[in-house]
Amino acid sequence: MEIVPDQFLDLREFISPVALLEFTKVFRELLPNQVVEILVGDLDMKKDLFKVLKAFSYELLDVDEQETFCRIKLRKHT
Repeated sequence: MEIVPDQFLDLREFISPVALLEFTKVFRELLPNQVVEILVGDLDMKKDLFKVLKAFSYELLDVDEQETFCRIKLRKHT
């Protein structure tokens, strides 16, 4: 069963600091149990994203690594 995200972020065109700020803003606004889908353009950005996520309670639902991008789905916890 496909999980439909409540929010979608395409961060492929952002530089890392700006992308991480944008992600943090959106993730903080999510309600508990809501899902966000994020697209990042490279593995370094993915690593940075998971470093930022250490400050939050979440569930990793899916990681889909493609040749030119990575799709990540997360569920926010309380």
